[in-house]
Amino acid sequence: MFKTTSPLLMLMFPALALAGDLHAPSAPYQFSSAQLKADHRQHLPLDEAHFVYGEAAMAFDLHDFLLQQAPHLLPKEEVILHWSGITSLNPQLLLALMEADSQLISAPSKQAMAAPFAQRVKARGFDKQLEQMARQLSDRFYQAKHQQQGKLLAPALPRDDAHRLALASLLGEQDQQRLTEQWRTLFGDQAQTRARAPAAATPSPLAAGQFQLPWRQGYSWKVNGAHSHSGSGYPYSSIDVSYDWPGWGGATYTVTAANSGTVTVFSRCQLRITAPNGWATNYYHMSGISVSSGDYVNADSPIGTYASNRNDALCEGGSSTGPHLHFSLLRNGVYQSLQGQRLSSYGINVGTSNYDDNCNRFWLQNSRNNQKVCAWQPVYNHGLD
Repeated sequence: MFKTTSPLLMLMFPALALAGDLHAPSAPYQFSSAQLKADHRQHLPLDEAHFVYGEAAMAFDLHDFLLQQAPHLLPKEEVILHWSGITSLNPQLLLALMEADSQLISAPSKQAMAAPFAQRVKARGFDKQLEQMARQLSDRFYQAKHQQQGKLLAPALPRDDAHRLALASLLGEQDQQRLTEQWRTLFGDQAQTRARAPAAATPSPLAAGQFQLPWRQGYSWKVNGAHSHSGSGYPYSSIDVSYDWPGWGGATYTVTAANSGTVTVFSRCQLRITAPNGWATNYYHMSGISVSSGDYVNADSPIGTYASNRNDALCEGGSSTGPHLHFSLLRNGVYQSLQGQRLSSYGINVGTSNYDDNCNRFWLQNSRNNQKVCAWQPVYNHGLD
């Protein structure tokens, strides 16, 4: 999601003013002392692995569920998946919340379709309510995670409780119990937790040779400053990349898989590739996607292009002011900071703020020659290094 912050940079590269994403930063939520001290597991026996879009969500067949349980929502299948992908939330969670708030699945009505989350969000219309609910949950989840890592929350809060805290900040105790009941009714008791032990809270950095840059080997593209998947807050999991940052209608180029793994297509403009070890890369503002969900691809395999026109780039919502690829890193469905991670032969230093393009703070370090590459400078893709 590209954003220019330097007037000098815009003078040097006038096309940059025409390309990128604009976001209204979300205001940080202030968790109350009662929320921080509460044992949220009592009302929400839901683990993080089922809150986010990870292995459990990949195993859930949304199309089959809607076909069997809610055929009236089949026209909304893509928009549900789209926002599940952008926010990396399990669509089962969003469906259970809809049922708890409006009974949209079991007792559909025009009123419920127009407001699936009832009065819980201010927006109106299915698509807008879905976007706002997903963004709120995602924002609060990552804020809680960031505060946990900074030890700003109460010491009694378990490290794996950020998702429950995010839900509790939006739902009262009775609403939390209703959500749990609806989840069990829709998906069964075992669909809320997983038997095997969760992965380590702080995963090891990517090893050399695991991931490359998301364009063809042997070519140079340009990147902007690191930022969160939403454009505000944390972690700095994402960068925007483009060959030459054109305006709408300009030429765009082939995007390739940054890693080997299984494809999940969320919408006409968004997909993810998940490696067997749980690491994944997300690709947004795409066009002409040439792979399908369930495909296994190798690194550097063509998967489509980044979109040349706005309607394609924002197929089910979002924001962008010009052609580019929004590229993100995740592990087990959770967005991960790019700090210290390795793409091709480059280690990444993310800077100190969203879209920080100051080369004293944001850069890519080429291990082949130990040289720094700054934002807006050509970055050569050596492939898996």
